[in-house]
Amino acid sequence: MQGQVPCRIASFHTPRGGERFLPLEVSWSIGMRYYRFARHVTQLWSRHAVPRHAAALAFFTMLTLAPLLLSLTGVAGYFLGGDSVAQQIVSSVRRGLGEQAAQGIEQLIQRTVLQGSGAGATLAGLLLALWGASGLMQSLKASLDALWDAPPHSESGIKNWLITRLIGASGVLLLSVLLLLSVVLEVVLSAARTHLPEQLPVLYWLGWALNRSLLPALLILGSTLLYWLLPAVRPHFRDALLGATLCTLLLMGMRTLISLYLTHSSVATLYGSAGSLVALLLWVYFSAQAFFLGALLGVARRQLET
Repeated sequence: MQGQVPCRIASFHTPRGGERFLPLEVSWSIGMRYYRFARHVTQLWSRHAVPRHAAALAFFTMLTLAPLLLSLTGVAGYFLGGDSVAQQIVSSVRRGLGEQAAQGIEQLIQRTVLQGSGAGATLAGLLLALWGASGLMQSLKASLDALWDAPPHSESGIKNWLITRLIGASGVLLLSVLLLLSVVLEVVLSAARTHLPEQLPVLYWLGWALNRSLLPALLILGSTLLYWLLPAVRPHFRDALLGATLCTLLLMGMRTLISLYLTHSSVATLYGSAGSLVALLLWVYFSAQAFFLGALLGVARRQLET
């Protein structure tokens, strides 16, 4: 018919041999939409200097890590034994982040936790962990507020300071509870896999899958709560969940790449006895960049929708 513009279509074959058609305008629009989204995320990454925020977060994390491990193993070890909790932490880090990060955590545990066991050391570590975690949360909140271009707080400084300290203390207690639950679940799943008969392979592999997915599930849960609760600008929950999922996938994917880099480079040997801690610092630095990249997804979605 005259006056009508023909619609260009692209065809592709289905696995069963059929043929389906998709308008080229639709496919071009979808491609350009994802391209603009990726370009905007890249621009936000460069404008906010994300590696600088990641370096600050890694520094605060390393300062908080030793008392945090001491308090976590002390609280959870009161119920399950300090050695078993320490082994569970190292095995979880090894499974989730690789051998180099696990060696750094193991070295910290040997120097702080196992040598400083006791009620007094646990109490001191808990107090230091609460104070350090509150400072870590304050640094993390400041970075997320900068990514979201949040306006300055109008409340009093003392009120903001108390709220941030309470959030940090709550995070330490929540980590202790999650660690306790993860150790209990690990023991139950290990016992179930050991005693399951060979005639029930489905239950065996189900227990194996649950054991392997425990750490990623905890990472997704923790990252989602941080993305959703910490910034002064409250993002949509689905954006926080999407960013947390991408952050976890990046961490799982970077595990192999960073392990290969640390294995074939001279980072660990260059610093001698502190090589494991330097490798752990690099792990935290790259993990912090993945965390902030997940946060930028929500920022980009909010800015492109408005």
